[in-house]
Amino acid sequence: MSFDYRLFLSATTDLPGVYFMLDINDKIIYIGKAKNLKNRLTTYFNKASDNKTIQMVQQIGNIKTTITETENEALVLENNLIKKHRPKYNILFKDDKSYPYIKISDDNYPQFKLYRGVIKKRGKFYGPYPNTTAAKSTLSLLQKIFKIRLCENTVFNNRSRACLLHQIDRCSAPCVSLISDKSYQDDVQNATSLIDGKDDKIIKNLIKNMEQASSLLLYEDAVIYRNKIQFLQKIRQEQKISGIKKNIDIIACIKKDNKFCICVFYIRDNKNEGNRIFYPKSPIGEIIDNVLYAFISKYYLESGVPDKIIINQKIIEQTLLEQNIKCKISNNPKNFEKKILNLSIKNAQLSLNSFLNSKFNMLNKFKKLTKILKLKQVPQLIECFDISHLAGTDTVASCVVFDNNGACKKLYRKYNITGIKESDDYAAMRQVLQRRYSRLLKEDKDLPDILLVDGGAGQLQQAKDILDNLGIESVLPIGLFKGEKRLAACDRILLPTGEKISFMKNEGFYLLQQIRDESHRFAILSHKAKRAKRIKSSILKNIPGISDIRSKNLLQYFGGIDGIKSASIQQLEKVPGIKTNLALTIYQQLHKK
Repeated sequence: MSFDYRLFLSATTDLPGVYFMLDINDKIIYIGKAKNLKNRLTTYFNKASDNKTIQMVQQIGNIKTTITETENEALVLENNLIKKHRPKYNILFKDDKSYPYIKISDDNYPQFKLYRGVIKKRGKFYGPYPNTTAAKSTLSLLQKIFKIRLCENTVFNNRSRACLLHQIDRCSAPCVSLISDKSYQDDVQNATSLIDGKDDKIIKNLIKNMEQASSLLLYEDAVIYRNKIQFLQKIRQEQKISGIKKNIDIIACIKKDNKFCICVFYIRDNKNEGNRIFYPKSPIGEIIDNVLYAFISKYYLESGVPDKIIINQKIIEQTLLEQNIKCKISNNPKNFEKKILNLSIKNAQLSLNSFLNSKFNMLNKFKKLTKILKLKQVPQLIECFDISHLAGTDTVASCVVFDNNGACKKLYRKYNITGIKESDDYAAMRQVLQRRYSRLLKEDKDLPDILLVDGGAGQLQQAKDILDNLGIESVLPIGLFKGEKRLAACDRILLPTGEKISFMKNEGFYLLQQIRDESHRFAILSHKAKRAKRIKSSILKNIPGISDIRSKNLLQYFGGIDGIKSASIQQLEKVPGIKTNLALTIYQQLHKK
């Protein structure tokens, strides 16, 4: 794992909030909430008790956090974000079961129930919810306010008198006709609207019904409506994060040490859809006013404009900016908007502090490495190479690049290795280094200060030979190899002179391990992708009549080989270039035993 969790945790807050685990491609793989973010995230990097957690942690490329005022608000935000992004490990961690839904049956008197499994049965489904507790609490809330039935049809259809739930005021007892069909349907409609977050509309309808009942002297009915209104208003006050009516973007810009951080919160349909962090580049001495103006004018030319934008300070040409993007901008929010702006400011401050801390610590690691290697000056660029294959097949080489700010992912490269003997790692290393550095010289691009290879004397010798052949003297080649039992504490540095430096608890040594592990991870990822592509391609190419173009069309149409296998003959015929006879052949070949 190349993610420096120690550095990350040192700058993590102990406030409540939501955390996002991302892979190397910045794709969200897990979303969670915590009462104390630092304590919760620390537990992931202790010894995990199950294989799934271990597997997930190994894939972490970065972690981002969003702080909230309370743990309850974190739960609401977590629920919204999981529904939106559907990270794969949020699903896998639920005891290998699917997410829970709330199912509303299509009976005359619809039943509300907790549901798990494939959504194939009749009815409406709302969700998925992050866990059973969240789904059950929603059902309980609906039962308290609207008294909808939860019982199964076998019970409902055979009752002769109201059950205990009716007696404790948790069910309107439609089973024995103690509520009219229209009234029950109104309650169902209001319940579904509440799940959709349309509580404002529900309250307006309830107020209208209460006034009508009162004018008709139906005071008992009016009291029921009043109680429902009060209950809903109480919920809205408790869930402050969902208290904004319009679609609003809330932007906070913070400056520290000539570095800016912008945090944007997105409020959509009364729900907090989370935030994004930006670190805009700007000249030294720039002011927040200009950065905010430039960010808003550029950002909203490329994306949709909300109903309103809230910022943490007034900018000089605000009126002109409003005219350009056709949106109202406010820097003096109140109530809910002000509270979320304060959250946005806190998130921007924490993110900027974490960013600056990470940058400072990375530079400090480079300085410590300078002392370990006894260099005259601090290196600016380190490249690391690793080879990955499976029994000599699908050989891939990785190149990762680090500078004083950390990983330079845009400079990462992967190389398909061809024309060598199977499992010849030395030949693979020679090939990738020759291709890499001959091209850098040809294109007159910057060379690294240190060339790190994952391995011992053999791999290091390949690096020395290639650099000598190319006449490169400014690059220092070093190796990092495993010691006894392949433990990290037994790692050793191998210098070109043959000198070995044993493991030491030093940030410079940790830096080399981090870079080596990142190169190893990137090599394995590239190898697996190449192998999977070959396997998929070979399966289709073995079928008579499948050309490269038809193979590509099939994979694109069904999204992969699994989709093709699950397709019927009629579905296969819909792919361009696939006629009936060929569709039949494909189906038979993929399903033969």
